[in-house]
Amino acid sequence: MLLRLFFTSILFVAVCWNAAGSIKPEFAGNGSIEGSVTDAEGIALPGATIILQELNTGTLTAHDGTFAFKGLRDGVYTLKVQYMGYRAQVKTVQLREGHSRVLFRMEATHIELDEVSVRDSRSGMMQPEQTLSVTRVGRDFLSEASTGTLMQNLQRLPGIHSMDIGTGISKPVIRGMGFNRVVVAQNNLKQEGQQWGADHGLEIDMYAVERVEVLKGPASLIYGSDALGGVINIKPPVVPQENTSRVEVNAFAHSNNDLVGLSAMTAHNRNGKFMRLRTTYRDFADYRVPAESFTYSNWVIPVPDRRLKNTSGNDLGLSFTGGIREGWGISSLTISNFFQEAGFFPASHGIPNPSSLSEPGNPRTTEYPKQKVNHLTAASNTHIILGNDRLSLDAGYQHNYRQELNPPHVHGAGPLPEGFLELELSLQTLSAAARYHRYVSPRQQYTFGLSSSYRMNARGGYNFLLPDYAYGEVGLYTVSTTHLSDVLLFNAGLRLDLATVEVEGFEEPVWTDSETISHYRTRAPSVNRNFSNLAFSTGLSWMPHPDWNVKINAGSGFRNPGAIELAANGMHHGSFRHEQGDASLEPERSIQLDLGLSRARKEFLLQFSPFINYFPNFLFLNPSGVFSELAGAGQIYRFEQAQALQLGGEAYADWHITHALHTSLGAEWVWAQNLDDNYPLPFTPAPSVLAELNYKIKPRISNVKEIKMLSALRITGAQNRVARNEPATPGYVLTNLGLSAKAEWGNFPLEIRFMVNNVLDVMYKNHMSFYRILELPEPGRNFTLQINSALNW
Repeated sequence: MLLRLFFTSILFVAVCWNAAGSIKPEFAGNGSIEGSVTDAEGIALPGATIILQELNTGTLTAHDGTFAFKGLRDGVYTLKVQYMGYRAQVKTVQLREGHSRVLFRMEATHIELDEVSVRDSRSGMMQPEQTLSVTRVGRDFLSEASTGTLMQNLQRLPGIHSMDIGTGISKPVIRGMGFNRVVVAQNNLKQEGQQWGADHGLEIDMYAVERVEVLKGPASLIYGSDALGGVINIKPPVVPQENTSRVEVNAFAHSNNDLVGLSAMTAHNRNGKFMRLRTTYRDFADYRVPAESFTYSNWVIPVPDRRLKNTSGNDLGLSFTGGIREGWGISSLTISNFFQEAGFFPASHGIPNPSSLSEPGNPRTTEYPKQKVNHLTAASNTHIILGNDRLSLDAGYQHNYRQELNPPHVHGAGPLPEGFLELELSLQTLSAAARYHRYVSPRQQYTFGLSSSYRMNARGGYNFLLPDYAYGEVGLYTVSTTHLSDVLLFNAGLRLDLATVEVEGFEEPVWTDSETISHYRTRAPSVNRNFSNLAFSTGLSWMPHPDWNVKINAGSGFRNPGAIELAANGMHHGSFRHEQGDASLEPERSIQLDLGLSRARKEFLLQFSPFINYFPNFLFLNPSGVFSELAGAGQIYRFEQAQALQLGGEAYADWHITHALHTSLGAEWVWAQNLDDNYPLPFTPAPSVLAELNYKIKPRISNVKEIKMLSALRITGAQNRVARNEPATPGYVLTNLGLSAKAEWGNFPLEIRFMVNNVLDVMYKNHMSFYRILELPEPGRNFTLQINSALNW
């Protein structure tokens, strides 16, 4: 039944999309929004950025501060203006009878992070989350840290962590929640990989990401299952200004793992028809650590040349977007492919021993064990303006293909497997979504949405962990946004979800010797489960004073158990244990309360965001005390459910001491407890504080626009509140320094960034690292160089 519902929703989206394509030219729109941008004294601000959010397009103000968007239909539009040194402004403009004019008077400020929770009118996905904290960052913030992955760049934000596997693979953790409890959305669609694995990272080209919205807190209302902890929403790049072109080249190098890479992009817009093409390639060697050995299970394991053997790899990202922007709306098609080959430290598959690490080998050669991952995505996004209302249609296909390769071995008796393919997982996903945004009045808006997906996973390889399965889900939701007054906003929403999972049973032979099968045993039974969930969210946002904002949000979240939790039964080398599912598990649910208090003035910003989450049936892996029948697999860990409580908060302060001197301080803390057995929950990040001090000057040098000196100090406390069999992690202090310069020659901008991370070459262990269980230290000192250039015409 659910499969029929999915294809019905696909048909609905297709019919709506076809109707959009049949819009006649005379209805395409010939109206315009014109305006100007000035400072508080009325002096024009040339070069300010204005984004028309409904059409995801932008322009720059002329020398006299004026701008214009033409070819528009009557309707309601949202304009956002940004200019360095001034507070970003957002205005809603109602276009009637073909023409409207708007004036932006910008207020000077030194605050750099865009902390204003602004509705994303193009996708509508953030509309009901206005009462939650939404942090928005752009290219400058993402490239400033000069790390190796997108999530490592984002973990400068309080409450955000990166779960790392070496230097080239990472995945998000928000307020101590990761894996299938955090959604990563791109092109308005949830990215579907194998999120359940600690050794599975995000398959995303970090250099193709230009804008990110980070939502901390319950987001199941819009994103459905898995959004218990929050969302990393990767926004599409702004459509180039009409009749313009841009070519961009980014070159980068890291000293610690000898990384070299190049990313190139070209974008064009001709009469509303636009395209963007990007390719990125990186190659990196084994990374260096500030240690000559490490200790595991009373063994002293050498680290030859201070490099962790077989942590090298390479990745290639390709993406293309083409579309059309007219007065009726915008429609685009994006096709992307990300490929990565990365080695695993030899001790991560099997028990560490000095003999496997005695020969360092070529640091750029990726040997066994290793993984190859390819993630293909095709996404169609259409946004149609229907007077004051809007219709958003999204559809996509994803294919995540993962291979883990390792020399064959036998668990017990039986013939030696052929080939090196240890584990193969092929996940294909079809997704469709439709949202109708009803604009009743400036004080009342509604959103009605339908989302659906269907996933098919096939396995292979000589090691069994997860059987074949199919998973389908359909969700319906509605959200009301009410402006009770000019300073008080109220949100409320309800969502109903239906889901089904069909797991194909798996039996394997039991060998008495290398040639004789005695019988077959069931490794995974057939499972057919149906789930239904009802989620709600309600919140208030109050501005008692233009400088103050108070937010409160209460809601419920849910997460359906995945196939790995229902039917896994095998040695998971990536986690060093035998994992066993339970077909009777129920959906994980939570009740969450989030608060927010912020004050923003011209020179400073203060924020405080406490939260508390209660789980009546938290899903987790628990050591059973029973040893596995599989040779060398050790104890069986079973997926179980228990009551759990999580609470914590983030604090952030940003202060511009002078126009040139800027400092910020962020702090975070999470406490998480299994209430049934009184043990802490695993993978809970340690408390930490990040202090940054930057000095920016505008030198009197021809064509040099800015020179910036950066410094950062991160103090991470010890994490001694650990789950069963989870090692404690001592605290550490890291220092980073950097220097950047921006120059411009006409239409040719140039930026050079130089960073030194872990300046003092501190040996430390990261509690969120995949290699933490092996007592492996994190990378040492790292010099990075990044050169960004572009040509505009």
